[in-house]
Amino acid sequence: MQKFLSDFAKEQIRTIHAKSQELNQSRGKDHNQVLFKLVHEHAEEIQQLHAESNPHYIIETGDLLILCLELIKEAGANSDEVMAECYKRYHKKLDFLLKKE
Repeated sequence: MQKFLSDFAKEQIRTIHAKSQELNQSRGKDHNQVLFKLVHEHAEEIQQLHAESNPHYIIETGDLLILCLELIKEAGANSDEVMAECYKRYHKKLDFLLKKE
């Protein structure tokens, strides 16, 4: 299995996720619901910043990536396995769409 994330990145996600979980638990909030809300907010912000030609949208895209990796971690899934499947799905779908053109 190829690695999507380095060991350093995985440790960063583990640490961020633990802190995020702790914060949401201390506030009596459902961690998944908070993550979903943040994903939604970041997607909107990225679109707005991009429309304004504000290069900060790239940093916000990285923040969105971290939130998505947190969701994968929260589900107990392996990020390398998930990404391997996603790469395969995107190649298949894009190949199909390109052939239709």
